[in-house]
Parts: sequence; structure tokens; C-alpha cells
Amino acid sequence: MLLELGNAPEAALNATTAMEIDASESVTDSPSWWRICLWLGLSASGSVMLLATTNQLCIDVATVPFLWILPLSLYLITFILCFDNPRWYDRRVSGLLLSVAAPAACWALRKEADVAILDQTVIYSLVLFACCMACHGELVRSRPTPKYLTLFFLLVSAGGALGGLFVAMIAPPFFQGYWEYHIGLAVCVLMTLLAWYSEKIWLGTPVPNFWLWIIAVTTQVGSIGYFMYEPLSATLVAHDRSVMFGVYAISVILGVVLTVALERKPKLLRLIWIAITVLQLLWIVCYCQTYLAEQMNLRMYIGTGLGLALSTLLCVIADALLSNRNAPTQQTSIRVLLMLTVAACLASFWYFKSFERWYIAVVAGAVLVGALLEWVSVKQRGPMGQSGGVWFWIPTAVLLVLLCTQWLDVIKQDNQNVTLASRNFYGVLKVRFKEVSDHKHPKFVGKYALSHGQIVHGFQFTDDYWRHQPTP
Repeated sequence: MLLELGNAPEAALNATTAMEIDASESVTDSPSWWRICLWLGLSASGSVMLLATTNQLCIDVATVPFLWILPLSLYLITFILCFDNPRWYDRRVSGLLLSVAAPAACWALRKEADVAILDQTVIYSLVLFACCMACHGELVRSRPTPKYLTLFFLLVSAGGALGGLFVAMIAPPFFQGYWEYHIGLAVCVLMTLLAWYSEKIWLGTPVPNFWLWIIAVTTQVGSIGYFMYEPLSATLVAHDRSVMFGVYAISVILGVVLTVALERKPKLLRLIWIAITVLQLLWIVCYCQTYLAEQMNLRMYIGTGLGLALSTLLCVIADALLSNRNAPTQQTSIRVLLMLTVAACLASFWYFKSFERWYIAVVAGAVLVGALLEWVSVKQRGPMGQSGGVWFWIPTAVLLVLLCTQWLDVIKQDNQNVTLASRNFYGVLKVRFKEVSDHKHPKFVGKYALSHGQIVHGFQFTDDYWRHQPTP
């Protein structure tokens, strides 16, 4: 009894301290306004992309019954994967997928009807999957303690409702086209970057295996594009393109998944990389030999084989060299490799003239400025020597600005020579004036064309006589 009484003040002190600790933790764990806005923005961005992609596919691309099931399924699959277990979401994979999907969406929107329906469906589905995976994954990563889960899911639901309200109620009366798709994608990329900023992802220790495989894949895609796709692009039918490069893309995704799952086991990963490269080479050679034998030549086979083999060989050698060094050297080496990969990509874009050359120059300058500022600010950091992340934020901010510039160019091109536009529940009707450059009929000064989305329904000449005649 005396012992219990003697320990009572100490027990009371411990209880009081525990209560203070719990109170301080509850205060610090309470979500700030910044995090609340982040939850709303991420959930609203995913909802906007779902509805905007559904409009883009089902009304503007192809009026196929039940095609709306495809974007809805992708949205729900990403939601299920991310909220099932955090291991299904990896920021590196999501960021790279977004960086690939956004330029593909720019290209598809700019080309419009010149792109096959199957290709447009695949591109828009890929963009939706990338955006929803990033939004839902970041929602899970920023999820609060169980005490505030009710508020969290309430805000997620509210964000989804806000996104639906924007697409269904605000966009139709104010926009003359499906511009909510452009806005939704830009906002989705911006919200993802803000979520990464709140988590300070540049402070994490990079694992070399993942980035080595990405560098290998970049080299592979470049070699296949140069030696296979570029010579065959004019004669390659949609079926062969989808099957041949689709299986190759699946093998690349399989390599990324295995690298994420086994990145701590470098010896096993080296064998997996070699096996996947061999399978890729066998698949391309066998398919081309079976279905495209008349269009193939020895240079295509040798170039593709050397590109695949060399990329994986360099990847294995670099992995063996990096695995024996300390962490700071690994981080520096990985960043150097990433910058070299970015330089190689920019050089390939410059060669193929896929983007505006001043875009490439701006991105290259941003990468160099970010690397220079990171190197200069080494002595100006805190006591922990934490990175400022400028090597990451400057290039990504520049890419976001260029993405928005691309959207503005697409919208400007979409409204070019438009004399009348009307949007309702069924789609967008536009009347465009086009000059007729026909030397055989010089009196045909121009014509008005009526289009519904990407489909031209007819035209009318401006000549006094021919304007009353039927046209096909």
C-alpha cells in the first residue's frame, strides 16, 4: 500500500504527460487548410478527368454504345488499387506515366480526325488512367489519422461532386468546346506537383535500380522508333501497330512492376532485365518475320537487336558499378544519369522534329539551370544538408507551363476560322469558313463547313449560284 501511495504522484505525472503528448499529437495531426484544399483539388481533378474523357470519347471521337463503361472502369480501378494498399501506388511510375501521357494527349487533340479511332481511344484511356492514379494515389498518401478519416472521405466526396458540377453545369454555358478536358489535365498535373511539394519528395533516397531500368527503356524506345516505327509508319496498318507495339509496351510495364517490387534485389533484377529484353527481341523479330516480312530488311533487325541488347547491357553494368558505392555518390550518379537521359530525349525530339525547337531549348535550359542552382546551393542549406529540390522543380514547372501553352495552341487552332459555334447536351456544332484553292473553279471563293466534333456533315459555297446547290 505504501508502495502504491508512493508511486501515485509518479503515476499521475506519467498520466498527465501522456495526456499532454496525446493532445499535442491531436493538434499536430489535425488537417490544415492547405491539406483540406489539397484533398478537394485532387478528388475534383480525378472527377473532372473522368467526365471530360467520357465526353471526349463518346461524343467527339466515336458514338459507340456503352463506350462510357471504359473510362468509368478505369476510374474505379485506380480508386480500388490506391485505396486497397499503398504499395500499388508508386510516385516514380505515376510521374513518368503522366509525363508520357500529357504530350500524347496534346498530339491527339491537335491531329483530331487524322488519328485513328482506336489510337485515340487508347491515348485518352491512358491519360485518364495516369491522372486518376496520380490523384487517388496522392489522396491515399496524404490520408490523415483515423480520428479525421470522416472529414477526409467527406472532402473526397465533395471534391468529386465539385468536379461533376464543373463539367455538367459550368462548362457547357461558358465553353464553346470540350475545353474542360484541357483544364482538367493541366489542373491534375498541377495538383500532383503540389502534393509532391507537400511531401518534399526530393528528400527521399533514390534507389538506382528503378531509374536504371527507365534509362534502359528510354534507349529501347528510341532504337525501336528509329529502326522500326519510322520506316514502317507509312505502311503499318492499325492492327499490326496495336498488336506489335502493344505487346512490347506490356513487357515494358512488366519490367517496371518487377523493378518496383524487387528493387532491393539487384542480382535477381539483372536476370529479369536480360530475360525481358530477350523476350522483347524474340517477339519483334517473330512478329515481323511472320506478318511484315515483305516490309522488313536486315538493317531494321540488326538495329533493333543492337538497341535492345545495348540498353540492357549498359543498365546491368551501371547497376553493378553503383551497387558498390555509398549513398551520396549513388544519388549524384543517378541524377547525372537522369540528366543524360533527358538530354538524349531532347536530342531525339530535335532530330525527329516532334516538338517546337524553342520548346526543346527551353526545357534543356531549365534542366541545366536547376542542376547549376542545386550545385551552387550546397553550402547554403540547413544543418541537415537537405536538398532544395531546385533540380526537380524548375524543369517540372517549365514542363507544366509548356503543357498549358500546348493546350492554348490547341484551343486556338480549334477556334480558327469559326464563324458560329453552339454547344448543347449532344455535342458541339461549329461552322467554319474555308477558302477554296481550286484553279479549275476560280469562282468558288470559299465555303462554310458544318462539323459536329470531328465529323464534317456538309458544306456550302459562298458563290451566289452554287450556294443554293446541294453538296455531298
